[in-house]
Amino acid sequence: LRFDPRLRPWYKHAKANGRSIWIGIYPFYATKDQVITIAFPIYSHNRFMGVAAADLNISSMRAAINHFSKDTGGIVFISNQSGQMISGE
Repeated sequence: LRFDPRLRPWYKHAKANGRSIWIGIYPFYATKDQVITIAFPIYSHNRFMGVAAADLNISSMRAAINHFSKDTGGIVFISNQSGQMISGE
């Protein structure tokens, strides 16, 4: 499997916009698990160096939310900028 992150949408968007970007929900290429990606450009002395990114697994987020909801007796959820619930009880 050949992987060049510079060809991925999250890399291109973060570089072009010059700020962090969230992408998802989509199936992760290696495992097909549903993930959300956050990516942000890295600069050194105002010179673009690359993009750092992290994939957040939806199943893991759901497990953490369920744990926190039960722990606090409250309601915990995650939504996107459109107000759609991504995970929660």
